[in-house]
Amino acid sequence: MGRIAPSPSLKHYLANLPEVDVDLYVGKIVRKDGDYVIVNVMSPSSVPNRQPVYYACDVKMRPTSILEYAGISHRSCATFKTASGTAITGDTVMVKYAAPKKEEKQQ
Repeated sequence: MGRIAPSPSLKHYLANLPEVDVDLYVGKIVRKDGDYVIVNVMSPSSVPNRQPVYYACDVKMRPTSILEYAGISHRSCATFKTASGTAITGDTVMVKYAAPKKEEKQQ
């Protein structure tokens, strides 16, 4: 007898996202050239109606730099510009989607 309920997927999760901040794994930095880094993207994702904030983490998963998407991608690689901090080859790249701000009720 098989499983009756459909298994959850990332697409289903992102479509029914809770009103909290979400951090997702993007990939690893494979090359650095000045302020630009090339990332091997392992799990692409996008969340509608939320701005992404890309950041690089060291081996202990401590954020070390903020990255900006440079708009260049080819196959499984994407280019990012280091906005602040320092990023090196081997760092893990994550993306944060901030929760929408709740509107306060006026009385």
